[in-house]
Amino acid sequence: MTTTAERSPAPTGRTGTTTPVTRIREHARTRPDAVALRDKHLGIWREWTWTHYWDHVQLAGHALPRKLHLTEDSYGRCKRE
Repeated sequence: MTTTAERSPAPTGRTGTTTPVTRIREHARTRPDAVALRDKHLGIWREWTWTHYWDHVQLAGHALPRKLHLTEDSYGRCKRE
């Protein structure tokens, strides 16, 4: 006998699409202290929680428009200055 677990619907953003960012945000919201990834630094394994990962995603997301000299138009879309 085979059983399958029911999957919850994927999180969506403002546009109704599922993106890596919406997935990371949802994981940070639902399981903030769970391990998201592990990396090795100088021979020592470090663990990143979903909250820590989400913080870095937000920092990168906020830095990109500034680095690329982008501004928002009246619809909230990015455009070149």
